[in-house]
Amino acid sequence: MAYDKEKNYYLDDLPLFLNSISSLSVHGKGKGGGEVVIEKILVLYSDLKKNVNISRISGEDGFLKRFLFIFNTNKRETILLTAGVRDIDLIFFCFLLNKKAFIYNQVPYLKAVSKKKDIVHYLLVRLYVFLLKLKIITIFTNSKSCITIKGKDIKVILPILKKEQVISPAQHLSFNTSLINFGTAFRLNTERGRGSKDIEGLVLFCKQMDQVLKKKGINFKVTHFGQYEENLKLQIQNEFQNIEFKGYTSDWIENSEIDAYFFISRYEGFGLAALEASLKKPVYVNEAFPEELFSSSTNIHKLDTLFDII
Repeated sequence: MAYDKEKNYYLDDLPLFLNSISSLSVHGKGKGGGEVVIEKILVLYSDLKKNVNISRISGEDGFLKRFLFIFNTNKRETILLTAGVRDIDLIFFCFLLNKKAFIYNQVPYLKAVSKKKDIVHYLLVRLYVFLLKLKIITIFTNSKSCITIKGKDIKVILPILKKEQVISPAQHLSFNTSLINFGTAFRLNTERGRGSKDIEGLVLFCKQMDQVLKKKGINFKVTHFGQYEENLKLQIQNEFQNIEFKGYTSDWIENSEIDAYFFISRYEGFGLAALEASLKKPVYVNEAFPEELFSSSTNIHKLDTLFDII
């Protein structure tokens, strides 16, 4: 199918480009956005009765198993790799065995690298991007700003189904209350390279919001949802005490105590958690989030506008 750069494509449209999928690489056993997207793809192709028994390989599998995964895939069958830098070996095996592969890139890796902080990660990302230039590789990504490679056509497919767009009337935060509880949701863990989690930015926002609301006689607290490392939790609480860490829960957006959500990041491919939260409450995000996120929900606003309405 011909790709129209002016049109938005969704996961529902993936079968228009890949009629079937025989082999699929996955991140691992986490609960992040990448894993959520994979489950949606599997359900989509299962519902369409296209290759219900898709072979899967994880980044946690051994070298030999990963080689045989590519070796045993027929050249006429479709290989879809979704684990990013973790797929470097699989991409190389595809090149070695002359087998075409489709990549669904979900992380802006070039924004994540830091030669000074993590030289190994920097070199891995550079190798990954170099391999993506191979003729045997076709690239899909989740937003226009996620990845660009000179001389390579990249197709944008949003990591959501069409029905998951939020098109209800926009909500805004009400300040007619004595307490405002902001929610946020992300995995608070040690990352390679620059890391997407802007802890300094999060703490600064909390302090600024606390000061502004106190002048209006409003108390302010933050609730974090998601897996976290204890040392990073303590690092944040040492700077801003009025934050509660709930841990991971699948129904986090159902928490009735939350008045609004905010998300602050150094870089984002799309922002699935922000979109999910916008189903229930107004959501405020910083400039790291791509334009495709805003076009997918009427209930997502830029963080700067929050201080304008207080």
